[in-house]
Parts: sequence; C-alpha cells; structure tokens
Amino acid sequence: MNAVLREEFGFRKEYFLNFTDEFKNNNFFRIIKSLRGEPHNHKFVILFNERATAENFIKHLFKNKIYCLRGYKLLTDDLAYLPNSQKIDGKVVEIPIENDEYKMDYLFKTVKNFKS
Repeated sequence: MNAVLREEFGFRKEYFLNFTDEFKNNNFFRIIKSLRGEPHNHKFVILFNERATAENFIKHLFKNKIYCLRGYKLLTDDLAYLPNSQKIDGKVVEIPIENDEYKMDYLFKTVKNFKS
C-alpha cells in the first residue's frame, strides 16, 4: 500500500494513459475508466460491443501468448435480474499491466492487429 501511495508503480498510470489514448476510437470496445478519485490501475478493463467479438479477442490474445481474463461472472442468482448485468455479461476482458516495456509494446501491437 505504501508503494502505491508513493507512486512507485507510475508505470501503470503511464501505460493506462497510453492505452486509453491509443485505443480511444476503437470500433470493437471501449476502455472502462474510474469515474471518481485517483485510480491506481493494475489492469486494462475493456468492454466489447458484442460477446462474440470479446471471445474472438480473447482467442487472439491467447494465440499471441498474452494472458487475459474474461471479466466478472455477473449472471449469478443475485445479479441475473439486473439489466446492466445482462447487457455486459461475456463482454468484459481484463488484461494485466506489466512493468515490462517490451511486453507492453507487444500487447499494444497485438491489440492493433485484432480483426474481429
């Protein structure tokens, strides 16, 4: 926690800002950003327009040896009735931010090369 407060992980902010700038006009997804406070991002959270496109993107990342997560399991008994949960279920992808310039450059290039 002290490291976060001392901003020793400034690379996360830098890569998040670069990712946001690079892909702000993407046709397939939008980047989820914190609306309140000062975020300390440790991953890129992106929301796809279509569930199938999100699945194809995940396959594209895995094919290129990039780790990602499928977001949150939303349609549980407690949340299944919420319209917002239904709208985004299966469309959220999370990609870790790493302190490795080569890996982040490779990630950016791989995302740019994605064709649904």
